[in-house]
Amino acid sequence: AELDVGVRNSDGQTALHVAAELGLPEVLQTLLAAVRKRDSDSDALVRVVVNQRDNRGRTALHLAVESWQQNEAVMQRMMSILRDDAGADDTIRDASGVSVRDLLARRAAKAERKQAQKDEASERGDALRRRGAAARPAVNESLDDETMRFLV
Repeated sequence: AELDVGVRNSDGQTALHVAAELGLPEVLQTLLAAVRKRDSDSDALVRVVVNQRDNRGRTALHLAVESWQQNEAVMQRMMSILRDDAGADDTIRDASGVSVRDLLARRAAKAERKQAQKDEASERGDALRRRGAAARPAVNESLDDETMRFLV
């Protein structure tokens, strides 16, 4: 029996959409291989299939990036298969007007903000430690020898 990758669920998603959303790179590769086997101009057909949109205008690449942002390795693997190997278009906009490039730019901006917050917190901690270290010798120097012997 021939595998029909064009069948859609009630959300308008194909098997590629579902595999991308679930983070199943091996399934993506199997589905794309089935498309390539079916047609002599397989590259063109793969590009059409991989860029199909669901009811919300999202491609499988949209779903891969949206679903796997917290897991860099899975997201990069899915993007490699869909965009680099199969020719998925990362400029296609969904029904909300958002492209995969937009999603990736937002993700990068969020990571930069998070890193800046970490850096700022680290700098504040360093400043507090420096201030505390600078204050300690002043206290110790102000103590007379008798008090220092008592403390030790």
